[in-house]
Amino acid sequence: MKKFKVNFHICEACNYHCKHCFAKFDCRKMLSAEEWIRIADNVIGSGMVREINIAGGEPMLHPGLMEIARYIRERGVDVSLITNGHYMTPDWIRENAGVFKTIGLSIDTLDTERQKNLGRCDRKGGHLTPEQVDERIRLLRETNPNLRIKLNTVVSAVNRDDNLAEMVKGWKIDRWKIMKMQLFENGCFSNRCIEIDEAGYGGYVGRALTEFGLSYQDADSMVYDADGMEIVAEKVLRASYIMIDANGWLVDDSQNDSYTKISDCREEPFADGYARLPLNQENYLKRYEETPRNPQLMAG
Repeated sequence: MKKFKVNFHICEACNYHCKHCFAKFDCRKMLSAEEWIRIADNVIGSGMVREINIAGGEPMLHPGLMEIARYIRERGVDVSLITNGHYMTPDWIRENAGVFKTIGLSIDTLDTERQKNLGRCDRKGGHLTPEQVDERIRLLRETNPNLRIKLNTVVSAVNRDDNLAEMVKGWKIDRWKIMKMQLFENGCFSNRCIEIDEAGYGGYVGRALTEFGLSYQDADSMVYDADGMEIVAEKVLRASYIMIDANGWLVDDSQNDSYTKISDCREEPFADGYARLPLNQENYLKRYEETPRNPQLMAG
């Protein structure tokens, strides 16, 4: 049986208010750690899962984050985390980094003005600095040398002229995912005001790859190698996630303007819900599977 990576969006709450964010689940009440553990038992018990990725909102705002993560690990399933890194203190890293197979930092820009224009800051304007990111990555490496560290960057009209690649090159991370902002509108939320066209996205990726001596191939999802680091250029996100939302529902994101509830994972067996999920297998495999590298895409 093929095993998948499943995303647990354990909360919708976030300390930032990014304009491109698609984690809009109409969640009225945060599920408890006990409820997420029940969902984890359901998902793991299906025999279909190799890894659970914990995301949000900002998952570090959930008081039961580490209880959930440690439980998943104890069940013999790899666990990863996607966070904006704001609350990732040195003490937290030393205590918890060893639990995770992968920690991903969501960083779209480190330019102060662009962070504020994008909403990648808290209500007081607080945001990560390059020095803070440097420190977090260094401590993660020291604490857990086997940890995979990745960076998620969403390209929109706000940061299209950014040159984050200069800093990424010095961080020596394992993977940099560069995603094109996806239009998301559900009646209460719209990110159309920062939508980016193909030329703007291609220009960003092209400049980033040039920094690593690579050239851009125009495709929905392309993987490049740069000194042992994977760079993933991803234009299409639709129907490529297996996502359990902050309400505990397996959801269909294939329309990308709202979510369709498929199955309450607190009640229905995960395998039954998955059977009704319109997952794009090709896009999923591009996103998560170990893909043989095409020599034509590599430097030199």
